[in-house]
Amino acid sequence: MGPPHIAGFKPTARIYKMAILLAAAVAVSLTMWMASSLLGTELAPSLGAKLPGVLGGAKQPAAGSITPSVQGSARVPYEDPAAPGARVNGAMVALVRNSELDGLRKSIRMFEDRFNRRFKYPYVLLNDQNFTQEFRDGIAAITKNEVRYGVLDNTQWAYSPSVTAEGTAEMLELNKNRYMYGGSLSYRFMCRFQSGMFYRHPLVRDLDWYWRIEPDVEYYCDIDYDPFVYMRDNGIKYGFTIAPREGRYTVESLWYHTREWIKKNSDLLPARSLVNW
Repeated sequence: MGPPHIAGFKPTARIYKMAILLAAAVAVSLTMWMASSLLGTELAPSLGAKLPGVLGGAKQPAAGSITPSVQGSARVPYEDPAAPGARVNGAMVALVRNSELDGLRKSIRMFEDRFNRRFKYPYVLLNDQNFTQEFRDGIAAITKNEVRYGVLDNTQWAYSPSVTAEGTAEMLELNKNRYMYGGSLSYRFMCRFQSGMFYRHPLVRDLDWYWRIEPDVEYYCDIDYDPFVYMRDNGIKYGFTIAPREGRYTVESLWYHTREWIKKNSDLLPARSLVNW
């Protein structure tokens, strides 16, 4: 018995193939449905006891709670015992905004994974505004280590006494399209703070060592030793991981002002200075 014939219709090999695939798909679907109907009442209770979040229904987060991000940065904080050895008077320091919560959670999560779950140094988080409760809750959800929150005062996040608001505004307008952050006032405040004001903050000035961290930074390798202790024991005062090339337009006046400072403060240079180089 061959396929039915319809007047004016000539089936092709392609149509036959499509019909066969469709019939196979329907058969598989029916088989799976029947199996789940017959076996579901027996399997669901036993599996549900083992996987309540899957078969028993996952609990929904309460209103106002922190929802885990796709990077998995909201995992349960570590209960690992502290690594052996003494600690120095140090901390992890970050200058962040409330809007950078997700990026900082990602950084701290990876930093905990790779290092601080064992060495348990505190975090010092600084902001030019008060931290929100949402920010504090978000950080508390991913680390059990101490977190200290601080706000910059109007001398630390402000114009330098050597410049004026009017002159700065002119330079921002001039440079806004010349290089990255050329028109950003807050970026200049940040650079001023990080270049020397940070160690005067009450939460930082009593530290002997600090490790600057940033939002959206990834740590790929385990750090199984304490860099602070290593630096102390080997007479190292400063360390860094990258040294990118600086854009020429962002440092046009740097060397001039550096030379002028050296001329006026040559007595402050160390005996083994590289100034002649």
